[in-house]
Amino acid sequence: MIDTGLLSSIKVQQGQGRPRFGIKLAQAISSTVDRGYNGYYTRRNGKIKISRDIAAGHQSMTQFLDLMNIDGKSFVNLDLSPPCIAPKFMDIMTQRFMERSEEVKVSAIDPLSMRKQAREKEEAEFRMGNKDLINAIQQEAGVPVEDLPRILQR
Repeated sequence: MIDTGLLSSIKVQQGQGRPRFGIKLAQAISSTVDRGYNGYYTRRNGKIKISRDIAAGHQSMTQFLDLMNIDGKSFVNLDLSPPCIAPKFMDIMTQRFMERSEEVKVSAIDPLSMRKQAREKEEAEFRMGNKDLINAIQQEAGVPVEDLPRILQR
């Protein structure tokens, strides 16, 4: 990473609040982290590319064929290409996700929706607690007290 003598060479204590200090520090970090072909990002990206190529089945098999003393000439009908592991795995995972039955579950957290939800809950509890009274009033009046289709749609 960063050299131990890096910050001491910039004199950390004296000019820390100045723009010049920030520029020097950025230049020092840049020179230690990214040094062209031997820099950290270049090496990291190279390793990532190799790993992706292996997973996709684009790996060079010459090093393994040399260990088996095969110089590209195969007298047996063998497929010496590397197997593609990642595409097969991705197909299996995608298929599993596509077979799921999705259900939408949404909950609101804004104050207006929370008040509406609390009011509806109180109304439902009232209807449950006073079910007998509501039925008696409906029978005496001969008209429905509540709009049941509207309540059931919620």
